[in-house]
Amino acid sequence: MSKSDLTKQALDESFRSLLATKPLDHVTVTAIARNCGVNRQTFYYHFHDVYDLIHWSNNTRIAAALPGGHDSEKWQDSLTVILHTLIDDRDLVIKLRHSIDSGLMHRYMRDEVGNLVIEAVTREFGPIEIPERDMVFISRFFAAGVTDAVLSWIDDGMHETPETLVSQFELLIRPDIARLVARLSNA
Repeated sequence: MSKSDLTKQALDESFRSLLATKPLDHVTVTAIARNCGVNRQTFYYHFHDVYDLIHWSNNTRIAAALPGGHDSEKWQDSLTVILHTLIDDRDLVIKLRHSIDSGLMHRYMRDEVGNLVIEAVTREFGPIEIPERDMVFISRFFAAGVTDAVLSWIDDGMHETPETLVSQFELLIRPDIARLVARLSNA
């Protein structure tokens, strides 16, 4: 692991330890750096702000859980891994969900799920003649529904298994995406 990655990891651990005792809006860059034993400039060398650190941390944890990236055979597998990652970080996820910037979790999930939808469409239907704006619409539409359901799942305490949740998504999404792709490629 590179020195830069070790520093980022140390900053992430510092952030998480502070977040265990404080609300997100009271965890500052200065506190993270001091708790980690580095100066603020070191933090800013690696991250733009605390939210950038959170984004890096989430991506790193998901990448570790998905060694091949989102190149899994099915989008369901990638989404299941993402949901298990959320469960593994339950305390952090709940604090982020109820933080001062409640849209943070929504934006993050929407982007992740949107990428999965685009990959799923491409993988399932191969090269298709759909304008990029239509592909973006499809991804945003389905990502919005999945994201809202995941956020409700978090709010309800994450009691359902990720596998159950993903199975429910698949029942709704697969036939609708197929119909949309067929209609848009014929239009």
